[in-house]
Amino acid sequence: VIRFATSAICNPGQRAAKPRPFKARDFLAPLAGSCFYRVEGWWTYEFCYGKHVRQFHQENKVTTADFLLGKFVEGENMRPEPVRPADGGDASYSQYYSQGTACDITGGLRKTEVQFVCAAEQHNVFHSIKEKASCEYVVVFYTALMCNHPAFQIQEDPLVQMDCYPADPTVYPMPSMPSID
Repeated sequence: VIRFATSAICNPGQRAAKPRPFKARDFLAPLAGSCFYRVEGWWTYEFCYGKHVRQFHQENKVTTADFLLGKFVEGENMRPEPVRPADGGDASYSQYYSQGTACDITGGLRKTEVQFVCAAEQHNVFHSIKEKASCEYVVVFYTALMCNHPAFQIQEDPLVQMDCYPADPTVYPMPSMPSID
């Protein structure tokens, strides 16, 4: 006698719900409506999640220079899931902000990649901004929000027990050591 217990048999009109995959963007939902700032020398950088990345300078509360480094365009150039680099570095999830201020060097529009990295000990931190090419920027944003996503879990090597036994000196002779005289 074989017995099955499944929801498909017990409730033929209902299907078991498929588990919903983890979406990196869902973990970042609490950032909606928040802006973060970083001051580097003369410039102030503003990152507003899901809105824009901006570079500006103020003197006496008056903005004297202002560049849009990219705005968030829903569904455009979004990496679907976190990526762990081949070098074993930190996993990151990227969002791309495009259609920024025109670049006088390239003639194109400024754009920014925002990389979200798990940082369990830190709350949301606009860690750095670099210009990887003329008018193309990379923002690194540390957040504990991503640490629960499976791709950000620390991958530990499994422990392996190793048993050692003395070798038979007739089979594996010890190398001779030079004498010290």
